[in-house]
Amino acid sequence: MKTRIAMPVIVTAVVAATLLATWAIAQPRPDAAPEREGPREGPRPGQPTPPRPHEPMGQIRMMLGMVEHLKHVCFDPTTAGMIALGALKDDLPRKDDVIARDLEETLEKTKTLGLRNALHLTLKDLYKKQGETEKAVKHLQAMIVENDAAIQQHMKDRDDDDDDDKGKKKGDKD
Repeated sequence: MKTRIAMPVIVTAVVAATLLATWAIAQPRPDAAPEREGPREGPRPGQPTPPRPHEPMGQIRMMLGMVEHLKHVCFDPTTAGMIALGALKDDLPRKDDVIARDLEETLEKTKTLGLRNALHLTLKDLYKKQGETEKAVKHLQAMIVENDAAIQQHMKDRDDDDDDDKGKKKGDKD
């Protein structure tokens, strides 16, 4: 039980320490060569603007915000699944047909409706991009059928709960 509570704290601490160490390494060394004298025109074109050195607390707050966001991503299964799906589709240099095949295999193994919906929509987009309209249509139809089944189950469960409540009230009156 203590491990469950301590794990997010440990992960947050490790990520925060890593970010702070990275920030510290990026700071100019006191023994470094002084900058050239004369007017400074700012960063060269295409170069990011360096952070201003007089705002270290702002940088630390920004890093801690990133750690909090990372913690949310890592410990929320839905968010993590959605990010993984996006990475499978966009982050790796692969052809659309290979991505579609991998996502089809993942869809077969996935049980959660929200993630299945995201997979169906992603596959629809891939197939549309490839000009495979019929495959895109099949994914939209499958999505409708799966969601309808979930809605029907929800309504049935709600009706069953209502029947149980009515039965308890009748039993109470007897």
